[in-house]
Amino acid sequence: MPNATAATTATAAAIPAWVPALLLGLVWLGWKQTRPRTVRPAVVGGIALGMLVFSLAGVIRAFGADAAALAAWGAGLATVLALGAAGWAPRGLQSLGRQQVHLPGSWVPMGLLLTVFAAKFALGTVVAMRSPLLADAAFVTALCALLGAVSGGFGVRALAVRRCAQPHPIAA
Repeated sequence: MPNATAATTATAAAIPAWVPALLLGLVWLGWKQTRPRTVRPAVVGGIALGMLVFSLAGVIRAFGADAAALAAWGAGLATVLALGAAGWAPRGLQSLGRQQVHLPGSWVPMGLLLTVFAAKFALGTVVAMRSPLLADAAFVTALCALLGAVSGGFGVRALAVRRCAQPHPIAA
C-alpha cells in the first residue's frame, strides 16, 4: 500500500493551514451550544444565514450555476424547512422578554456544523483532485441536497427561536 500512503500524505499536505483551525473553531462553537444559554433571535438567525451562504457558496464554487446542483440544494433546504421542525427545532425554549430566549443545550448544532464541514471538505478534496465524481449526477445531487438540508436545519432552529421571542397576545 505504499501508493495509497503516498497519496494520503500528499493530500494531507495540500490541506491549507486554516482548514484545521476552522474545524477547531466549529467544534468550539458546537460545544458551546451543548450548554444552556440565553440567546437573541438575531444572533441565531445570523448564524443560520451565515451557514446558508457558506453552503450555497460551496455549491456554486464547485458546480457554477448548474441548475441540477442548485435545484438539489434548494430541494434539501425546502424539505427540511417544511418538515424539519419536528426533529430539528430546539425543545424547551423559554421567552425571557426583551428579545431574549433561554435555549437548552443541544448536540444538534454540533452535528449540523460538522456535517457542513465534512461535506465542504469532501467537496473541496474532490474538486482539488479533479475527480470524476464531479460529473457523477448521483454524487452531485446527494452532496448538494445534504448541504441544503443542513442549511435548512439551521433555519428551522433560528425560526423556532424567533417564534418563541415574539410577544404573544393576551387572550381577553
